[in-house]
Amino acid sequence: RLVVGAVVAAVGVAGVAPEVQRVPERASPLPQLPLLRAVGGELSTSLQLRPVRLEGPVLSMTTRALNGSVPGPALAIYPGSRLRVRFENLLETPSGPHLRNNYHYPNRSNLHTHGLHVAPQKPGDDVLTTVVDPGQMWQYEYRLIPDHSPGTYWIHAHAHGSAVLQTGAGVALPLLVLDPPGFLSPQLAAMQDTVLMLQALPKANLEAAAKTAGDRLLKIDHWNAGPELWLVNGAPEPVLETKAGEWRRLRLIGAGVGSWLNLHFGACDVALLAKDGVYIQDFPRFVPRVAVPPGGRADVVVRCAVGRHRVESLEGAATGAKAFKGLVLEISAAGAGGGEELRPWAPATRPRYLQDLRAAQPDCACSTSMGLGGNTRWMEGHLWEGAERYLHRSPQDAVVERRLS
Repeated sequence: RLVVGAVVAAVGVAGVAPEVQRVPERASPLPQLPLLRAVGGELSTSLQLRPVRLEGPVLSMTTRALNGSVPGPALAIYPGSRLRVRFENLLETPSGPHLRNNYHYPNRSNLHTHGLHVAPQKPGDDVLTTVVDPGQMWQYEYRLIPDHSPGTYWIHAHAHGSAVLQTGAGVALPLLVLDPPGFLSPQLAAMQDTVLMLQALPKANLEAAAKTAGDRLLKIDHWNAGPELWLVNGAPEPVLETKAGEWRRLRLIGAGVGSWLNLHFGACDVALLAKDGVYIQDFPRFVPRVAVPPGGRADVVVRCAVGRHRVESLEGAATGAKAFKGLVLEISAAGAGGGEELRPWAPATRPRYLQDLRAAQPDCACSTSMGLGGNTRWMEGHLWEGAERYLHRSPQDAVVERRLS
């Protein structure tokens, strides 16, 4: 018997042999991710957290993945849809000591729907109290409001103590809220639409986290890369083939846990369409670079002339944060495309949670200090003290002004 929102130890004996995923050599064609799409207003699927062996000329390592691949399959739903995910943890029993504010229990997990406007309570996007240990499963259920903003989101592991060893080493997948018919302009709706899942493997950070957590699964045997290896749809520095002169939509998902990406598309024309699942009001906004922080997303529309174009991340992100420096992918443009210029477009409506509040009078105001007092992870002088410890409370539906320092 399956009870929605209940942990059930019914997935068999925990600990399965790693599946092998072949990682192509550099400059191989961009892999296309499998897409699971909602039908009749609902998408019901299963995700298994299991070990995987990444093998290729660039690396040989054992890590964790969803459904045996880095990244996992893309999920696509519509505003108003219901998403049901049976999450099964097939890893071994947690090892290592319990360390509240350090890496621990590397095989304990849960899922976070990054960016979705959904309920944070069970059986939905509860990342604080929902934990799924090896040999257990959890039935997630998410209901999107009818006017939820279409856009680019993602799902990743988020259990306190194991997130770096899981999300930082492959446990993630794209999540798309698709545009309803007639939502986009005919020009935008007709474009090819490509997901680029950008995942960083920071070798030293992962090995240090594994040592602290007593992790016996993560193992790197061969590494032919710099300190940080970026995979795009599971491939290092792949080549995206496109038609020259034709506009194409790219959904960039920054699924790393460390460095920013500060992307330069060479001689290609690049117009920003959306950031973090929110369409901009002044499309087409042509940009010289595209900043993608860890966890961030950027939807861009790109047009390239005939030739091979390097998409590189450059130093000097706009925020001053550390940015990866190096080649991320290439775009190979051939043939003869349209050449039509972009026409302005903006969403006709926005959901209530995305209304402009800059002129609104706040119901309450507060400040939050971050990283002060000798520990960079402090918030208001506190480290994580458990899911029931709250530093601030606000009334539901209140307009809250929060000043960060």
